[in-house]
Amino acid sequence: MSLMKLELEQWQLAARAFDEKKYETSLELFESVGESAKIFFNIGVILSTLNEHESAVRAYTSALQQDQYFAVAYFQKGVSNMILKDFEAAFEDFNDALLYLRGNLYIDYAQLGLEFKLFSCEVLFNRALCYFYLGEDALGMNDLLAAQKEKQTSKHSIIDRAIDNKAQDCPFFSIPRGVLYRPCESKIKNSKKVDYLGNSKLIAAADDKDTFTGFKGALVRKANLVPKPSLVRRATLGDSLRRTNSRAAERFRAKPNLVRHNTAAGYGKFGNDHEVPKLDINAALASMPRAHSPLATHAPSNPLNGYEKGDIPALSPLSTSPTSSLGSAEDAISLFSSTRSVRVPKGKLKVKCHHTDTRVILVDYNVTFDGLLNRIKEKFGIDGSVKLKYRDEDDELVLITDQDDLDLARGLLDDDADSGLSDRLEVWCFV
Repeated sequence: MSLMKLELEQWQLAARAFDEKKYETSLELFESVGESAKIFFNIGVILSTLNEHESAVRAYTSALQQDQYFAVAYFQKGVSNMILKDFEAAFEDFNDALLYLRGNLYIDYAQLGLEFKLFSCEVLFNRALCYFYLGEDALGMNDLLAAQKEKQTSKHSIIDRAIDNKAQDCPFFSIPRGVLYRPCESKIKNSKKVDYLGNSKLIAAADDKDTFTGFKGALVRKANLVPKPSLVRRATLGDSLRRTNSRAAERFRAKPNLVRHNTAAGYGKFGNDHEVPKLDINAALASMPRAHSPLATHAPSNPLNGYEKGDIPALSPLSTSPTSSLGSAEDAISLFSSTRSVRVPKGKLKVKCHHTDTRVILVDYNVTFDGLLNRIKEKFGIDGSVKLKYRDEDDELVLITDQDDLDLARGLLDDDADSGLSDRLEVWCFV
């Protein structure tokens, strides 16, 4: 069984334990899955559920080290910092969340496994509360008025009440209880289709401990990637599973004197579970000095054109992009590909891309997901986000959202090695 398939199974078990409120077990299982932005985010969510917000902040920080464009991680990190009453840090987190919303009204993370939409008005609202706590009432009201213009659902009526009451007695927005990243059904489905027990390939060892065989896609990735010193991945999944429960999420755990707070589904609060969440501005201002440092009043006006790393979730509104003209050697391949067989250079992958027209690009066989995505966007002149799909064994179009999905697609190509098609991939592009 492949490492990827084992990790998917552990991910499922961890999510099930979370649903059953077995949070320590869930933490232990997520620790065994491996290091990714989604997994660190889930660890942060569980620690927040346990009211260990200092530890949660560290987990969200680790998620952002994996993917610096992870808007919802900035958002939840800001929520935990608000509960810890570190309003300056929370302000910076919500500022970053607005930046990586990239001018969109919301980001829908559902296709990536998180049943949550991050709305710009909710981020603005939370940032407004930070302004009020920091004594910047005028700037806080500006953010509330901006949030009012971007309301999307009925629950956003709280923004109107906050404006009418000058932010007195207000809750703050958060992801609801029970929401965390879950493995995509398509990944689970396709991991069961790929024959990982076929012809194994010996990978050149990086050191004397790396003598093993396995699925080449995942192993080549592991051989080429050097993790950060502070985020060293465990050598094997088996070693992870043998760790004791008392060491689960050890690196994120706060000290015993941690101040604990409660959170509510969808909204945050500072009181106990029976209280309506309140934000007493007068009491807050009386108990803390006014801030004199300059604070940005708006999100940056030039948001990023797209992600450079990590997942690209569905955005609203969707954009359309012009296509570029033909003119390269790769375009020449696409012109003749329907009538004659073009020999693919050794070590290269021929990718047939369907968009407004059909083109072919040549990339390294072990190209990363981000590398392939950027090449396709460059080929068609696409500035915004792009969704890629490939046909699985059932002739269904399956979404490619990250490196694991691309490895699965390449794994299916390996099954076609006898037909000479193992170096050719066909994808459909959607904007």
